[in-house]
Amino acid sequence: MYRSFLIHVIILILCTLSYGQVKYQGEKTANTRTDYTQDNPDVKSDSLGNFVIVWQSYFYPQSTNQYNSIVFRKFDSTGTALTDELPVDLNANAKNQNFPKVALQPNGGFVITWGQQSMNDTISFDVYAR
Repeated sequence: MYRSFLIHVIILILCTLSYGQVKYQGEKTANTRTDYTQDNPDVKSDSLGNFVIVWQSYFYPQSTNQYNSIVFRKFDSTGTALTDELPVDLNANAKNQNFPKVALQPNGGFVITWGQQSMNDTISFDVYAR
């Protein structure tokens, strides 16, 4: 049986990342999908308190990937979701995507990086960004 983890945003962490600005307080569930495992989250906040959360999702429904896929979601400074839960890469040939990280740019743009199992063999990982 697979365990399901809800990804929560602990605002104390966000306060540190948002340059001391406290816009939203409390706990927020980032993922809408609760079956299988949702884990390894990373979150970054901009100077206005808006934030992006990225995590890995096991057997993500829109992906043909049979293992972990990388998913993200954007929120405004009040904790209101700006996007649905979205896949970062739906590469049909991807084997296993893990260890996501997110970085924000001052203009609101962001980049997500992750490790992906190499298609050439089963023991090495390549690094991707989008």
